[in-house]
Amino acid sequence: MRSFCFSIDAERDYRTDGQLTVRGLAEGLPMFTDLLTSHDIPFDIMGSGEIVEHLPRDLLQKRQDLVALGCHAYSHSPGYLSRMPRRRKEAEIQRATALLRERFGRPPMQFRAPNFSIDGETLEFLGGLGYRIDSSVLPGRYVRRWRLIPLVDHRGAPFNPYRPSSVNFLHPGETPVLEVPVTPNPLASGAPLGLGFLHSEGARVCRTALEKAAGRYVVFLAHSWEMVRWTSADSVRPWVRDASRGKTDLLEELLALLDGWEFLNLDRVGAREGRGGGG
Repeated sequence: MRSFCFSIDAERDYRTDGQLTVRGLAEGLPMFTDLLTSHDIPFDIMGSGEIVEHLPRDLLQKRQDLVALGCHAYSHSPGYLSRMPRRRKEAEIQRATALLRERFGRPPMQFRAPNFSIDGETLEFLGGLGYRIDSSVLPGRYVRRWRLIPLVDHRGAPFNPYRPSSVNFLHPGETPVLEVPVTPNPLASGAPLGLGFLHSEGARVCRTALEKAAGRYVVFLAHSWEMVRWTSADSVRPWVRDASRGKTDLLEELLALLDGWEFLNLDRVGAREGRGGGG
């Protein structure tokens, strides 16, 4: 039996003009989460601190048993937590954590760093804040600035959940936070397997990628801005339009193709792996 975890980064729209808009949260997210709850499918909400006030308050109240609440840091500026000074990084995570707790009445137990930019220092800090699970590592991901400065290097990372080492977070060790890696797309090197790929390639190609994916769990990454339709008049990149869709039809088709799979969220993965989730 394969396991499927639908994990949503709830964040500002991915625009090129710098405006903070939340069409994905207002128009798309409720439609997709309603579909998941109607099928009793658990999922993750990783909220970005800067848009917490735009997250529906009843998101967790409707089906608390299905929703794992997580934090997606405060914002994507400057983009990489691992490049930020420690004091600023910790302050932003604390701020986002407090905003999510205030909004939903329970603390986030999961974390995902913007742009997969986790590091050992951040993992240690997350453990001190009470976080139980991180899902920021994307095995095979390698990003450099100006082709010189490494920003993300997850080559050689495990595909299955593990406790990272405090010396090298890509290796198993003793830290209290469980790392549940995001699933890399076997058909697109260095990229996550997720909703954008489903929207651009269709359900059957996505199912093929799912079957080829490594690891015990498929952590299927979605973004709120992938849940609305963008036109050529919108200030977004062409690939954003290809990755986005204002309907749930392709997700419904994919779910129908996953007969025999089990559905989990990160709370349930953590419980199974011996690091129980919250809520």
